[in-house]
Amino acid sequence: MTLGWQVIEISGVEAYQRSPFAAIAMTGLTDLVESRHAPVAAAVRGLSEQVKPGRTVMLIDDADWVDEASWGALSAVSSKLGVPVLFTRSVHCAEPFRGFRPANGFTFVYSLALPAMSYAELETTLEHHLEAKIEASTLSRVYAKSAGNIGTALSIVDAGKRGGNILLEHGTLRATGELWSTSLSALARIILQPLSGKDIRALRALALLGTAELDTASRLVPERQIFALEEKSYITLFDQSERRHLALQPPLLAEYFRHESTPVSGPRY
Repeated sequence: MTLGWQVIEISGVEAYQRSPFAAIAMTGLTDLVESRHAPVAAAVRGLSEQVKPGRTVMLIDDADWVDEASWGALSAVSSKLGVPVLFTRSVHCAEPFRGFRPANGFTFVYSLALPAMSYAELETTLEHHLEAKIEASTLSRVYAKSAGNIGTALSIVDAGKRGGNILLEHGTLRATGELWSTSLSALARIILQPLSGKDIRALRALALLGTAELDTASRLVPERQIFALEEKSYITLFDQSERRHLALQPPLLAEYFRHESTPVSGPRY
């Protein structure tokens, strides 16, 4: 319960995207195994029983991975009981979003583009998560590599702690060496997964080039491809000294390409 509102939380999981009613089953709101002969009715009933009239919202995390059957039940409850829906999705998802369609019958749907955290916001969130202060220069390095993305920042710090690159000294977390860890390779590959081999090779070339002017970068990678990668949020363009520059987004990807000697797998073109 949040400020008098009933929040029904649903999470999508990629591995279960093709399993009917998986997202709803994982909430524990209804026993779909016991109701296997009428799973649609059971799913709708289980959700409906959680609704507080006029004070309920459905929060769907990782909406791209919610299975179609769960979307159907969610839309039925939203339409019948007037429950608004708020969903989150990855900016790097390759496929067009198929969960919400006007014909699905959702009453109200809200989609928020969450900006990167500010330095102060990231500091507060990390210290709350880690239950410790973070030394200023260490925090600055984490912020630079994550570009204010809290998920990436948490992964960097957690990997650093496990690898011994970030130590707790007198109640303060301090980096003792570089923040890159081979365990972060998995995160980088997940971020890159939606891309074709051609786009991955383009990012690799740009990473090895480093932060550069757009004119220089376009000699390695066609400008049209650079703009396409920017639209997919893998590149950020910015003005510096009256010149257009670019950098990989998140900057952790540049670290990945510079440290990994084995090319990322992907289709060849």
